Amino acid sequence: MALELYRDKHHACLMFTDLIEEDGQAVQANQFLIVDDDTGAIIDPGGNLAFNELFMGMSKHFPPSKLAYVIASHADPDSLPHSIAG
Repeated sequence: MALELYRDKHHACLMFTDLIEEDGQAVQANQFLIVDDDTGAIIDPGGNLAFNELFMGMSKHFPPSKLAYVIASHADPDSLPHSIAG
């Protein structure tokens, strides 16, 4: 699910939440898509359990081929293999 936090003629900021099921295999995190005209950045894309849902959700708002940046601000537990994290 995407929540639009900001939008004007040239910019947008969307937050993606609830991309994984709450089954204990990953920590829920929020991912952000920042758009500046035709350039996009994903902030904290989450782990492999969220990638498909994030890609599909982002595709509804921004062409993935124009994604220029992936920013990881910290090491999330959900980005580690389950055997290491849990």
